[in-house]
Amino acid sequence: MLVYQLTLNSVALYTLAGVSIATSGLNKKRPTTPLVVAMMSFMILAVASDEAGGVMINHFGSTGLFTAILTGYFVTDVLNKLDDSKLKIKLPDSVPPNIADSIGALFNAMLIAAIVIVLRVVLMNTTGKLLPVLINGLFAPLFSASDSVWAVLLYVLLVRFFWFCGLHGGNIAGSVMSPFLTANLLANSEAYAAGQALPHIFTGSFSSLWTTMGMLPIAITLLLFAKSEQLKAIGRVGVVPALFCIGEPLTFGIPLVLNFQLAIPYFLIFIINGVAAYAATAIGFIGRSFVSVPWTLPHFLQAFLTTMDIKAVLLYFILLAVDIVIMIPFVRAYDRQLLEQEQAEQD
Repeated sequence: MLVYQLTLNSVALYTLAGVSIATSGLNKKRPTTPLVVAMMSFMILAVASDEAGGVMINHFGSTGLFTAILTGYFVTDVLNKLDDSKLKIKLPDSVPPNIADSIGALFNAMLIAAIVIVLRVVLMNTTGKLLPVLINGLFAPLFSASDSVWAVLLYVLLVRFFWFCGLHGGNIAGSVMSPFLTANLLANSEAYAAGQALPHIFTGSFSSLWTTMGMLPIAITLLLFAKSEQLKAIGRVGVVPALFCIGEPLTFGIPLVLNFQLAIPYFLIFIINGVAAYAATAIGFIGRSFVSVPWTLPHFLQAFLTTMDIKAVLLYFILLAVDIVIMIPFVRAYDRQLLEQEQAEQD
């Protein structure tokens, strides 16, 4: 439990550090001072004390995630803008530049601290709640909407549409959904650690597994049924990356981008995988995910490790077979066309 508290259940702190460092990088600033000030600000806004005067760190985990993201970004961005502004203490020219810069940074940090303390006092006096509690209440409808079969369906459609257009669908759609899916996974992890029922189905681990597993069946279909040199070569090249959840060789090699002959099965298998997995989880056939694993781990291993349920592996292979069956007639039709083109070029 100590290791859990200092790692997964302190994810808000690590997220805040990442956001602050990334924001400083975008502004081409050194991240040290903004990171320290952002961390201090988060502590002021998210930490409470118990009756004995001890520090309560219950918002260091999933419940403080959105507060950490917002604090890490806005505090760092404001500090960077203050550093570039004319709002600075004027010191004599005899003061060395490094000393002047340190005093200026201290002044900016004190200004941020004063603003944050005032914000905490106002929130506690008017609502009696810390900022993480208020933010989670504000986002409650979004949390609820993000954990539904409709969210899975919309997410799959958006990701595949962007990939179909040649764009990285996971990065584009994931930039919106990732905070919610991560929070859902962390809530499941916390519930599991506390011996409680897991509250969410659609999590980051669910997305990493069930909404992306469609590339391997495409590669297997090419290996088993393609006769054209192009698709056979792409199948041989793409099957190992697809096993480790990397689909770019297939996406741009077949290609799947703007390939309307394969568009129907391409979208269909990913939709079936996501919706079927959600339904299987909702009825209790497979367990809910509560473990985060590397996304490049083969999907059949992810199925077990994220849920600790062997039935999830069975569901994976069932869906794998269904995907292959769906792809066969479309791949064969497309393959015949390529084969005719290759024969014509040879003649």
